[in-house]
Amino acid sequence: MSHVNFPLTNSPIKAMISYNVLYKLIKSLKKREKIYFKRYVGLYSVKKEQDYLVLFDIIEKLKTFDDGKIKQLIKKRNINNVSAKKAYLYESLLNSLAAYQASNNIPQEIQRKINHAKILSERSMIAEALAIIYKAKKIAYQYEEFSALMELIELENGLLLFKHAYQNTPEIDALRLEQQEVLTLLENKLAYRFLNLQLFDFEKDKNTFKQNVETKILSHPLLKSVNKALSNKAKIGYYHILTYALHRTQHTGERLNNAYNEYIQLMEQQYHFSGDLRGLHIVINNYLIYAINQKNNALFLENYNKLLKLKPNSGNSSNIHYYYYSKYQNIVQYYSCLSKHENIHLFIQNIEEEFVDTFSSAPLYNQKVLCFKLTRLYIYYQNYEEAQKWVHLFLSKKKLHNDLNEMYIMKLMNIIIHIALNNRYLVNSEVRSTHRLLKKNARDTKFEESTLKYLNKLANDKEKNRAFYKTVKTALIPLLNPTSKSFLKKGFNILNWLESEHKSVSMIDLCLQSVEK
Repeated sequence: MSHVNFPLTNSPIKAMISYNVLYKLIKSLKKREKIYFKRYVGLYSVKKEQDYLVLFDIIEKLKTFDDGKIKQLIKKRNINNVSAKKAYLYESLLNSLAAYQASNNIPQEIQRKINHAKILSERSMIAEALAIIYKAKKIAYQYEEFSALMELIELENGLLLFKHAYQNTPEIDALRLEQQEVLTLLENKLAYRFLNLQLFDFEKDKNTFKQNVETKILSHPLLKSVNKALSNKAKIGYYHILTYALHRTQHTGERLNNAYNEYIQLMEQQYHFSGDLRGLHIVINNYLIYAINQKNNALFLENYNKLLKLKPNSGNSSNIHYYYYSKYQNIVQYYSCLSKHENIHLFIQNIEEEFVDTFSSAPLYNQKVLCFKLTRLYIYYQNYEEAQKWVHLFLSKKKLHNDLNEMYIMKLMNIIIHIALNNRYLVNSEVRSTHRLLKKNARDTKFEESTLKYLNKLANDKEKNRAFYKTVKTALIPLLNPTSKSFLKKGFNILNWLESEHKSVSMIDLCLQSVEK
């Protein structure tokens, strides 16, 4: 474990560190990271209660951020030169997190062992250096780190030559054969990587994409059989390229289904071996999209249930991120493409129950996404009572209100919900509130301003004239600007909602009609 003592007086970030920044960083730490931090700084603390560690404890114990309370507690503990202590705490936290991540990173662990072996060899400690190399090689073979293996074999070869006075021995001859085998494995893995890069390069020209994929990718010798792939990582490359190429060129049928199933099985093995959740989630998500395009609800639900059973089996932050990413970001967005089936409402209910179970433990960003996606989901299905529950949950959590665009979209959907539920007076109030929000942030463009004005008129239209919805849509279209278009695409499409109300159909029906066309 390495440690760098930064000079406090010359720290370039000293003046930048606020209590709020420290609070955010400390509160983002997981339990294991906090334990690691205490052990990490314990190696370098001259006394048990360093001032910067006292500062850490003060901030860590806060339930909510309170600048005044922090200053009061610091004064009580007689901490001097607070700016320098804040900077040192911040740098120590970042150093500790970097060391923690490095300790959980296989390539970095191998590289550390290579460095240790080099240090020992420079001191003529050949036997000790070789012992470290053999341990590193075992890990490198286990995780198929072929580039590192080549470096380890080169280092081992040099040490053995030195040990045997630069005379060839059976041990050295065997090592050269091993080097050739590893080189073959490395070249094979890289060949699939280059083929994958070629595939993505073809995407630059949509007109020739399908022809290039058919003639230069799917007919490539490396894709003739999975037996061409000589390692698990090469096999992952094989299935990744094959499924992507078939999927993007709109192939269907047994070949693609088999490729996806075998790909998932391989990634499940990787998941159980190394705890890598990210790759498995991506593959299953891609298969879900394929199932949607085929309108194959049974296939979709089968793989969706697989996804829900996965749990991050290590403290790796990437695993935890992808666990929530799949639950909260990907799954709900699929609803707009699903063909209708008898159990659609039960399906939505199951999604919601799964989300609710883990809602409070999810990162704030994912909580925000959940509220947004489910609000929009229920509006699409005209279940406005359920939509209201989720939009209110978002609006009641002030810690989620850190993005103007998201806040505007949620308030816009809230207005639509009140219109649908005939809460006329609440519409007036929410329209004023939303207008103030936009004006305060200098975002009251003509499109947003007119949208709010027309929504207020729709709420006060007692006759519920359906033709008026079309009139509003027609009036708004010329006012669209790039920002508004982005909202329609990524946020909530108010124009589609107006169209659905004009035609007296749900937004999901409108969406499905568009897909069928």
